[in-house]
Amino acid sequence: MRLCSPTPGRATRALDASRPQLVTLPAGSSEAFEICSLGDKGKGVIAKRNLRKGELILQEPPLLILTRDELGTFSDADIEQRLSKLSEANQASFWNLFDAQLFESSGRGSAKSRVLTNSYPVEDEIGQEAVAVFNTIARFNHSCVPNVHNSWDAETGIETICVTQDIEAGQELCTTYLDLFTKRQERQEQLSKRLRFQCTCEVCSLQGQMQEQSDARRARLSFLWLAGFEVAANAAMVDLAAEMATAALDNVLMAEGPDSPRAQLLCQCVEACA
Repeated sequence: MRLCSPTPGRATRALDASRPQLVTLPAGSSEAFEICSLGDKGKGVIAKRNLRKGELILQEPPLLILTRDELGTFSDADIEQRLSKLSEANQASFWNLFDAQLFESSGRGSAKSRVLTNSYPVEDEIGQEAVAVFNTIARFNHSCVPNVHNSWDAETGIETICVTQDIEAGQELCTTYLDLFTKRQERQEQLSKRLRFQCTCEVCSLQGQMQEQSDARRARLSFLWLAGFEVAANAAMVDLAAEMATAALDNVLMAEGPDSPRAQLLCQCVEACA
């Protein structure tokens, strides 16, 4: 389940470049995970074996791609016409995806709502901003401390899922649907309004002073990243860039851990400015 969001900007594309180096997968790697029912969470993805940091566990072409203009102007009938070109199996896969607005409609619900609920930002073959719906990747649930990272390759038209930390068999694999720099209340409001669920990840479950400290770290990190670091780097102010990158790294290590894509990118930035 995934709500479509704006196409990644420069900083997000840089994060894609910093994801862990891919490692050779062992035989039977297609059995790295399974899709299971997780009670109130609906369906989710569970590791079937121990996974290593850096493993590429999924490469998937989309069921459907719509440009941003099409997403804004297409009706349900237009999207269903596009879906009719898919195989019966792929059409069934699309209609089996979660629809965040289904309780407000009758029957099988809305094609457009399913796109909005499950799509990821991509670029089409000519570089236009677009969104894509994936059969398997749509099953990865959200966490504010994700343990997998998704990335789009416009040249091949493939979305990949890469493991960002060592994971034990039986552990859920989660990506993120949000800007991880926002405070818990804002994250919860976005998820509740758009996707009709409340996040109960380990960060959102913190209480009292620990929660306040978590929010403060993320707010500080947001400031360093958005208001300072890129400006300093783009202005070739190396000393200031190094100082802000180091401060941002300290915050992201506490907020997201050392294996997050942001932490790895900031490590590279600190080294480059040294």
